[in-house]
Amino acid sequence: MDLSIEDSKAVRSGAGLAVLVICLAIAFRCAIDCSLAMMNNSLTGTLLVVGYADDILDDMDRLRVDQRAFLSTGNDCFSDGIYESATSMLVDLDALEKLRLQSRALRGQILRVSDSVHSALDLVGRSNELEQSDGTSVALALLDGDANNSIEDARAGAVELKRLATDRILYRIQPSRILRYALAALF
Repeated sequence: MDLSIEDSKAVRSGAGLAVLVICLAIAFRCAIDCSLAMMNNSLTGTLLVVGYADDILDDMDRLRVDQRAFLSTGNDCFSDGIYESATSMLVDLDALEKLRLQSRALRGQILRVSDSVHSALDLVGRSNELEQSDGTSVALALLDGDANNSIEDARAGAVELKRLATDRILYRIQPSRILRYALAALF
């Protein structure tokens, strides 16, 4: 019986097994890379949320100070600050709403922040109207004694949004680090 090495079932099985292992390793590597890319996109989006929430907090603080100063002094330079703060917050909210976030909690909190920021801006508008019709003291009383605390609600919502996003980042970092170590060890 003349058996050559090429005809050996063991050699063919071994070669087939080697090809299978190589294909599985390549598929595993592609799946891990795709998973890491999705995780990276998620982290990037969540970092953007933190940045926008910080900007909204800063703008809300500036809005409160400038509106109070404008009502007290009537100086137009404060109205410019009010306009800039309001515009910046609306741009940040628009950017937040356009992010494609996976987290329902983040999306829901973004909507709550949007509603509360719009309420705070409505309060500023009402206080301006009252200042024109009833005087500065009435407008300041509305701003200081806002029954529904629009400005504080907007600030609290932005703080909660920032906390949720930060928690999500911290939750994502640990598995990402483990995956990278596993990839480095395998490849």
